[in-house]
Amino acid sequence: MIRKLKTSKKEDFLAYEGYFYYRNRPDSVDPAYWRYKFYKRKPNPCLGKVHEFLNGNIVVICEHNHPKDNTATEAIRIKNVLKENSTIVYRFLHELLKEQELTEKIIADLDAGEKRYETPITILRKRQLKNMVSEYEQYGSIEYLAAISANFRF
Repeated sequence: MIRKLKTSKKEDFLAYEGYFYYRNRPDSVDPAYWRYKFYKRKPNPCLGKVHEFLNGNIVVICEHNHPKDNTATEAIRIKNVLKENSTIVYRFLHELLKEQELTEKIIADLDAGEKRYETPITILRKRQLKNMVSEYEQYGSIEYLAAISANFRF
């Protein structure tokens, strides 16, 4: 169950599967560059990396460095959330494609060796992202998006 705990100008809090997420880059131009930390019940922070954006500009899936985490678990989480929020994810992909100038800058930075764009969506070249949206439009496959997202790991 996804539930928004608190929203303010400085931070957005979210609870998901026992983890708490908060935005720590509120001045970011685009939500794709937000970084998240999560805490379980104990204050044991880990830096997270975004998989998918849902509920507007809130992220609920986190790629983290926990030693007990594994690919299969992450893929299942992504697939389940995508099934519940496919329309929102689809809309986000289209909105991202509209950011032509920003996308071109990301591509130029990546080609120049820039490493700070670490989310699975933003490391894709614009052509790849367009193909992804095109295939989703053609097949309407939530599993396709889940598989793509699960394969982009760091």
